[in-house]
Amino acid sequence: MGRSHGQILWERLDKFPPLFLRLLARHPRGKPLTTLEISKRSGLSALEVHAMSWHTDWRGIDIPTARAYMAGVGIDLTCRKDVRRIRMYIRSAPKDPRMRFPYLRKSPEWESFYLPLLVTLLKHLKR
Repeated sequence: MGRSHGQILWERLDKFPPLFLRLLARHPRGKPLTTLEISKRSGLSALEVHAMSWHTDWRGIDIPTARAYMAGVGIDLTCRKDVRRIRMYIRSAPKDPRMRFPYLRKSPEWESFYLPLLVTLLKHLKR
């Protein structure tokens, strides 16, 4: 018998932490979503969104907050279509991590916010 839907969700949560979802959060084919935009879309405060954006796992984040955060970044890990889109992005992205996320590099917040997030993610992935 196959895995249950619950097992699949837990695997997706392990594989795609809040930090990674934040790096993927953007307008369709456009610029990245700002903290304030994610805050408005999620109903979470800007402070909560900013703090969650640095989490390398979902520990300490309750389910309603995780769900709101996912709604804010526009990625639902319970949705097969969204997960497929993430996997396609991972497969099609350049192998060199310095060349990934080109839409973030164009942001005025690249050096002050997105680059440190990306560095944190890469350090986390090396563990």
